[in-house]
Amino acid sequence: MKKITFKNFDKLEYTRAEQFNSISVNLDFCGDDIKKISITSTRENEGKSFVSMQLLRTCANNGKKVVLVDCDLRKSRIATDYGVESDDYVMGLTHYLAGIASIDEVIYETNIENADIILAGKTVSNPVNLLKKPRFEELLEELSKRYDLVLVDTPPVQPVIDGAYIAQKCDGTILVINYGVVSVQEVLDSKNQIIASHSTILGTILNNVPFNAGRYYYKTSKYYNKHRYKYYKRYGYYGGYGYGYGESKSEK
Repeated sequence: MKKITFKNFDKLEYTRAEQFNSISVNLDFCGDDIKKISITSTRENEGKSFVSMQLLRTCANNGKKVVLVDCDLRKSRIATDYGVESDDYVMGLTHYLAGIASIDEVIYETNIENADIILAGKTVSNPVNLLKKPRFEELLEELSKRYDLVLVDTPPVQPVIDGAYIAQKCDGTILVINYGVVSVQEVLDSKNQIIASHSTILGTILNNVPFNAGRYYYKTSKYYNKHRYKYYKRYGYYGGYGYGYGESKSEK
């Protein structure tokens, strides 16, 4: 297997690392049938790729064999943000979907033990045409046989349809929400779009949470639970990072 190195992948401080450990443990309780997990957001720049990469490293460090598939084919930032280096020309998902490369030619071993990655490859303007090909679903199925966990980093669900379509091919979805940026209505719209794609919402991750924001969101979550919106169910606040887990399929 070909190898790449992440040159810009600094370790998290203790409190944030513990949050990702908690999320990793909670993923274990989703069940053995939940292996292909899409990670998306409502808008751009909410931290979904950051979450995807941290979960890749955390789950791998916890002993799972993990692969990350970069499906943000319009505007991927993983290769540049994390300083990907390789001795060879790097082929990615678009090369595989176009029939240029095989599965084995686009899977790269990383400098993190137990963690492999499929990068996005060449940027395309209309990736849905590629994603609709049988090769995409075949790829996810094959990866689910080879790995304990398949993380799929997708585009945001609101600007383009790619994220919802990819979620449909996965076993569940995690929605990343940037604190103080998106409205509750936008989040609910994203939730409904994911559910309409017949994907299970495994939970939410609230990103960039101020340390003193706990009381506000505790009250907010109680208010929305009272009005049958159980999307925000539980939060943790540590050193500027928060996470939450919500209802999976529908409101009850």
